[in-house]
Amino acid sequence: MRGRRLLGVLALLLLAGGITALVLAGRARPASLATEPAEWSLEQLLAQGPGTNRHVRVQDFTVCSPEIEISQSTAGKWRTRQLAIIIEPPPPAGVGPALPQAVRAVILLSETENQQSSEERLANVKQVHRQVLQLEGFQGLIVEDALDESLTAKLRELAPNTDPGRVLVIRDSLPGDAAHFRTWLFAGLASLFLAVVLGVFLHRGTRHVKVEASSASLER
Repeated sequence: MRGRRLLGVLALLLLAGGITALVLAGRARPASLATEPAEWSLEQLLAQGPGTNRHVRVQDFTVCSPEIEISQSTAGKWRTRQLAIIIEPPPPAGVGPALPQAVRAVILLSETENQQSSEERLANVKQVHRQVLQLEGFQGLIVEDALDESLTAKLRELAPNTDPGRVLVIRDSLPGDAAHFRTWLFAGLASLFLAVVLGVFLHRGTRHVKVEASSASLER
C-alpha cells in the first residue's frame, strides 16, 4: 500500500513538472524557429519589418562609430566584450558615415580579444572586423525589449532623438538557441507521458484490488 502511495506522489510530481516544463518551453520559444535566415538589406528591413521570420541576415549597411560597450569579462589573457553597434543604410556616394539624430538599428554582439596585444594591433583588428561585417552582413535574431535603461541612455547620448521603442535590435543569436525550447518541450511531454502511464497503472491496480475485495466478501 505504501508503494502505491509513493507511486501516486511520483505521478503528481511528474504531472506538475511536465506542466512547468511546458510553461518554460513557451517562454523559451524564440520568435521564429526558421533555420534559414531571411535575406534583407537594412533599408528594406526598416521599411517593411521582418514578418514572421525573425532569423535574418542583414546586408547593405554601414557601421557608425563609436560602438557602445555593454559589459566585459576576462579569462586569462582573453577579454570578451559585449557590444552594441549602431548601423545605418549606406550614405549617398561621396558622403561618409555619420551618426543619425535617432538610432534606428543596433546589432548586439560579443568579441574576444587578446589583452596582451598592443593598442595599435587591437585597433587594426577591430577595423578589419568592421569592414568584414559590412561586406558579409550580419546574421542573428531580431529581439524585443533588448534595450535596458543603461543602453538606452548611452544611445541617446550619441543620438538624442532615439526612441527605444522604435529601434530594431538584432542579436548575434542563431536558431540553435531553440535547443532550450526543444529541451523544455521534450522534458514536459516526457513527464506528462510518464504521469499518464503511472496514473493508468495505479487506476488498474485500484480496480484489481477492489475486484479482489469484492470476490473475497462474496466468498464469505
